[in-house]
Amino acid sequence: MYSVATDLLNKAEVLKTTEERYKGKIVRRELRRVDVPDDIEFSGATQFVGVRQTTIEAGKEDKIENRVFITSSPKGELTASDLLKLVRLHWGIENNSNWTLDVIFDEDSRSPCYVGYGSIIYSFLLTLAYNLVSSFRSRLPLKDNRYQSFSRCMELIYQAMLIYVDGISNTATE
Repeated sequence: MYSVATDLLNKAEVLKTTEERYKGKIVRRELRRVDVPDDIEFSGATQFVGVRQTTIEAGKEDKIENRVFITSSPKGELTASDLLKLVRLHWGIENNSNWTLDVIFDEDSRSPCYVGYGSIIYSFLLTLAYNLVSSFRSRLPLKDNRYQSFSRCMELIYQAMLIYVDGISNTATE
Protein backbone atom coordinates (compact mmCIF):
# COMPACT_ATOMS: atom_id res chain seq x y z
CA MET A 1 0.00 0.00 0.00
CA TYR A 2 2.90 2.37 0.77
CA SER A 3 4.36 2.01 -2.73
CA VAL A 4 0.92 2.65 -4.30
CA ALA A 5 0.46 5.73 -2.10
CA THR A 6 3.91 7.16 -2.89
CA ASP A 7 3.47 6.56 -6.64
CA LEU A 8 0.10 8.33 -6.63
CA LEU A 9 1.32 11.18 -4.44
CA ASN A 10 4.43 11.77 -6.58
CA LYS A 11 2.15 12.35 -9.59
CA ALA A 12 -0.27 14.62 -7.70
CA GLU A 13 -0.05 18.39 -7.78
CA VAL A 14 1.24 20.35 -4.80
CA LEU A 15 -1.79 21.80 -2.97
CA LYS A 16 -0.02 23.87 -0.35
CA THR A 17 3.53 24.96 0.36
CA THR A 18 4.78 26.51 3.59
CA GLU A 19 8.20 27.80 4.48
CA GLU A 20 9.62 28.76 7.86
CA ARG A 21 12.92 29.46 9.52
CA TYR A 22 13.89 27.09 12.32
CA LYS A 23 17.23 27.17 14.15
CA GLY A 24 18.97 28.94 11.27
CA LYS A 25 17.55 26.54 8.68
CA ILE A 26 14.78 26.98 6.14
CA VAL A 27 12.12 24.28 6.31
CA ARG A 28 9.81 23.95 3.31
CA ARG A 29 6.78 21.64 3.36
CA GLU A 30 4.75 20.63 0.32
CA LEU A 31 1.41 18.91 0.72
CA ARG A 32 -0.15 16.55 -1.81
CA ARG A 33 -3.40 14.63 -1.48
CA VAL A 34 -5.05 11.86 -3.54
CA ASP A 35 -8.07 9.63 -3.14
CA VAL A 36 -7.45 6.05 -2.06
CA PRO A 37 -8.11 3.80 -5.09
CA ASP A 38 -11.13 1.50 -4.88
CA ASP A 39 -8.95 -1.62 -5.17
CA ILE A 40 -7.14 -0.81 -1.90
CA GLU A 41 -8.80 -2.65 0.96
CA PHE A 42 -8.31 -0.50 4.04
CA SER A 43 -11.50 0.00 5.98
CA GLY A 44 -12.57 3.64 6.11
CA ALA A 45 -9.54 4.99 4.21
CA THR A 46 -10.48 7.84 1.89
CA GLN A 47 -7.27 9.75 1.12
CA PHE A 48 -3.52 9.46 1.02
CA VAL A 49 -1.74 12.61 2.19
CA GLY A 50 1.90 13.24 1.43
CA VAL A 51 4.20 15.85 2.92
CA ARG A 52 7.63 16.45 1.44
CA GLN A 53 9.82 18.37 3.86
CA THR A 54 12.98 19.98 2.56
CA THR A 55 15.42 21.36 5.13
CA ILE A 56 17.87 23.86 3.71
CA GLU A 57 20.98 24.75 5.69
CA ALA A 58 23.77 26.95 4.39
CA GLY A 59 26.82 24.97 3.35
CA LYS A 60 25.07 21.60 3.59
CA GLU A 61 23.18 19.37 1.20
CA ASP A 62 19.40 19.78 1.36
CA LYS A 63 17.71 17.15 3.51
CA ILE A 64 14.47 15.79 2.02
CA GLU A 65 11.97 13.72 4.00
CA ASN A 66 8.80 12.25 2.52
CA ARG A 67 5.97 11.36 4.87
CA VAL A 68 2.84 9.48 3.88
CA PHE A 69 -0.39 9.49 5.87
CA ILE A 70 -3.73 7.83 5.35
CA THR A 71 -6.97 9.40 6.53
CA SER A 72 -10.63 8.55 6.79
CA SER A 73 -11.79 12.16 6.60
CA PRO A 74 -14.05 12.75 3.59
CA LYS A 75 -12.56 14.66 0.66
CA GLY A 76 -13.15 18.38 1.05
CA GLU A 77 -13.70 18.23 4.81
CA LEU A 78 -10.18 19.43 5.56
CA THR A 79 -8.36 22.09 3.58
CA ALA A 80 -4.73 21.68 2.59
CA SER A 81 -3.83 24.15 5.38
CA ASP A 82 -5.79 22.05 7.89
CA LEU A 83 -3.97 18.90 6.81
CA LEU A 84 -0.57 20.57 7.19
CA LYS A 85 -1.57 21.73 10.68
CA LEU A 86 -2.59 18.17 11.60
CA VAL A 87 0.75 16.82 10.39
CA ARG A 88 2.59 19.43 12.48
CA LEU A 89 0.45 18.58 15.53
CA HIS A 90 1.18 14.88 15.05
CA TRP A 91 4.93 15.50 15.09
CA GLY A 92 4.53 18.05 17.86
CA ILE A 93 3.29 15.33 20.18
CA GLU A 94 6.32 13.19 19.45
CA ASN A 95 8.77 16.08 19.62
CA ASN A 96 7.44 17.69 22.78
CA SER A 97 6.69 15.27 25.58
CA ASN A 98 8.56 12.23 24.26
CA TRP A 99 11.66 14.20 23.31
CA THR A 100 11.65 16.04 26.63
CA LEU A 101 11.28 12.84 28.65
CA ASP A 102 14.04 11.14 26.62
CA VAL A 103 16.55 13.95 26.39
CA ILE A 104 15.95 16.32 29.30
CA PHE A 105 14.78 13.77 31.88
CA ASP A 106 17.14 11.08 30.49
CA GLU A 107 14.34 8.50 30.63
CA ASP A 108 15.74 5.96 28.15
CA SER A 109 19.14 5.53 29.75
CA ARG A 110 17.96 4.94 33.31
CA SER A 111 16.85 1.71 34.92
CA PRO A 112 14.94 2.72 38.04
CA CYS A 113 13.49 -0.65 39.01
CA TYR A 114 13.15 -4.12 37.64
CA VAL A 115 10.89 -5.65 40.29
CA GLY A 116 7.44 -4.84 41.65
CA TYR A 117 5.71 -1.53 41.10
CA GLY A 118 8.85 0.61 41.05
CA SER A 119 8.85 1.17 37.29
CA ILE A 120 5.15 2.15 37.33
CA ILE A 121 5.71 4.59 40.18
CA TYR A 122 8.81 5.98 38.44
CA SER A 123 6.83 6.50 35.19
CA PHE A 124 4.06 8.23 37.13
CA LEU A 125 6.50 10.55 38.91
CA LEU A 126 8.33 11.30 35.66
CA THR A 127 5.05 12.18 33.94
CA LEU A 128 4.09 14.33 36.92
CA ALA A 129 7.44 16.15 36.70
CA TYR A 130 7.02 16.65 32.95
CA ASN A 131 3.51 18.08 33.43
CA LEU A 132 4.78 20.44 36.15
CA VAL A 133 7.59 21.75 33.95
CA SER A 134 5.34 21.94 30.88
CA SER A 135 2.62 23.83 32.77
CA PHE A 136 5.17 26.23 34.27
CA ARG A 137 6.74 26.71 30.83
CA SER A 138 3.43 27.68 29.24
CA ARG A 139 2.97 30.49 31.76
CA LEU A 140 6.39 32.09 31.40
CA PRO A 141 6.78 35.10 29.11
CA LEU A 142 7.89 34.22 25.59
CA LYS A 143 11.51 34.81 24.62
CA ASP A 144 11.91 35.81 20.94
CA ASN A 145 8.31 34.64 20.33
CA ARG A 146 9.17 31.15 21.61
CA TYR A 147 8.60 29.30 24.82
CA GLN A 148 11.49 29.09 27.26
CA SER A 149 13.53 25.88 26.95
CA PHE A 150 12.65 22.97 29.20
CA SER A 151 16.13 23.13 30.71
CA ARG A 152 15.61 26.79 31.69
CA CYS A 153 12.20 26.02 33.19
CA MET A 154 13.64 23.15 35.23
CA GLU A 155 16.38 25.46 36.51
CA LEU A 156 13.80 28.11 37.52
CA ILE A 157 11.69 25.51 39.36
CA TYR A 158 14.81 24.19 41.09
CA GLN A 159 15.76 27.73 42.20
CA ALA A 160 12.21 28.36 43.44
CA MET A 161 12.30 25.15 45.48
CA LEU A 162 15.63 26.11 47.03
CA ILE A 163 14.22 29.50 48.05
CA TYR A 164 11.11 27.79 49.45
CA VAL A 165 13.12 25.22 51.44
CA ASP A 166 15.45 27.95 52.70
CA GLY A 167 12.39 29.97 53.80
CA ILE A 168 11.00 26.97 55.69
CA SER A 169 14.30 26.30 57.48
CA ASN A 170 14.63 30.00 58.45
CA THR A 171 11.07 30.00 59.80
CA ALA A 172 11.70 26.83 61.79
CA THR A 173 14.74 28.30 63.53
CA GLU A 174 13.01 31.56 64.54
